[in-house]
Amino acid sequence: MPIFTSSDGAAIVYDDEGHGPPLLCLHGLNAHAGFYAPQRDALVDRFRIIRPDFRGHGRTAASGELTVERLAADVTELVQALDLRDAIGIGWSLGAMVLWHVLLGPAAPAFAGAITIDMGPKVLDEGDWHLGLIDESLRVGEADEDAAARGRRIANAIVAKGLGEERAPLIAQMAAEIATVDLDAVAAINRSLVAQDLRDRLAEIRTPMRIAYGARSQYYAPETSHFLGRALPQARAVAFPRSGHAPQLEEPEAFNRMIIDFAADLPVNAGGQS
Repeated sequence: MPIFTSSDGAAIVYDDEGHGPPLLCLHGLNAHAGFYAPQRDALVDRFRIIRPDFRGHGRTAASGELTVERLAADVTELVQALDLRDAIGIGWSLGAMVLWHVLLGPAAPAFAGAITIDMGPKVLDEGDWHLGLIDESLRVGEADEDAAARGRRIANAIVAKGLGEERAPLIAQMAAEIATVDLDAVAAINRSLVAQDLRDRLAEIRTPMRIAYGARSQYYAPETSHFLGRALPQARAVAFPRSGHAPQLEEPEAFNRMIIDFAADLPVNAGGQS
């Protein structure tokens, strides 16, 4: 279990497994590195898979500044410490917002490509922006909500609309994990997350990108990902028809195939073994 010490002294726990082109997997709010287990299990013989736990999530304690910008600084410093080159970044939800910040900073040259999962450049609707969360209640919980009930509520919202019964084992697994999160840390990071607005900076991100989204997401409409596909200079939206907010968990074989195909299409040799 490697530990990276950030510039402000925080101990960031991460996994670093396999050999080949680096895949840097950034998880979502309420989650941890294990939410990329299907990618680790299927691709570890093809890629070097690096999965950090953000502050206040998984094995990394909550400490210091709990903002999107600080999480992006942690990732940037980790990329530099590991001297990653020709990496593919994968960011799910919160992890996508963090990844965009990283790609706008000094670590951008370390990335050959990037994949984001079901996220928008601005979380909440405001003014002429109507591509935020479908249901803003998904971002918060009641102050007195039981941890187990909160875990079940969020897990049910993550999976594809209309497929809850089929996805019952996945829901149960996610609910149990989500119920253990540091609620104070999650709340602090969420306040920073909903304040983000990267719409005016997307054109600055030149990294080749795939915008993955679940066609049955209960978080964002497909139009949000289509917007990103147009706004980002080298991006293309990719739909997963039987997924909600987490296609890497709901349709892992198709998602993993997308990673392999995307890596093979990149101008550098990020494709791993054939």
